[in-house]
Amino acid sequence: MKTLLSLVILITSLYTLEAQKVNSISVQSETQKVMVGSFEITAKTKLSDVLLYLGMPNRIEKIAGKERHYIYDSLGIAIDAGKEGKLVEAISINFNWDKDKKIANMSFNGQLKLDDFNITELTTTDQIKQNTKVKEIVCMGPSMCMSNPSNAGMAIMIGYNSSGKMTQIALGFKVK
Repeated sequence: MKTLLSLVILITSLYTLEAQKVNSISVQSETQKVMVGSFEITAKTKLSDVLLYLGMPNRIEKIAGKERHYIYDSLGIAIDAGKEGKLVEAISINFNWDKDKKIANMSFNGQLKLDDFNITELTTTDQIKQNTKVKEIVCMGPSMCMSNPSNAGMAIMIGYNSSGKMTQIALGFKVK
């Protein structure tokens, strides 16, 4: 039994070391595939597999009494487990924390690519429309924009602060 426990701890430690190397996130919006480091996340990815790869989050936030948001402050990302808590529903990447407790309070320090276009805190909605496959983005004022959820592909929500810098981008998986 001790040998099995030691093996589980070793495997978890190796995955956690890999997760600490998460310096890139690559998103293919049409196919709804997100590569977080070397780990692929889709609409069918189990939360348990994410936890195995990334390790335990820094904190977990509840909605309506259920654990929903698994926040990796040190990586600058958060995983939304959905209402059932079994499959990944969304991933949030933080650039400038706006005090939203459901996202990481530290900035993502790696490279984020959306359909091969680099996204930074200075990326505008117009640039996303011009350089990615996400064409229909509607803004509800200067601080919140999102893709048209009735279209095929991934739901994308973008937050901006008063100076126009991106605070966060959330990528939502749609079940087909």
